[in-house]
Amino acid sequence: MGDAALESSGSRFPDETRQVIDDSGATLFGATNRASWDALFYLRWGR
Repeated sequence: MGDAALESSGSRFPDETRQVIDDSGATLFGATNRASWDALFYLRWGR
């Protein structure tokens, strides 16, 4: 997720990450910055 994911997959929040979140029973997400806002919004409102 974030810049590392952008470099390896072309997306800051790739589909693989979404799938892992959806398949998990809980997700712990720490501090965020602009690079990971997509994930934060998905965790709060997208599930």
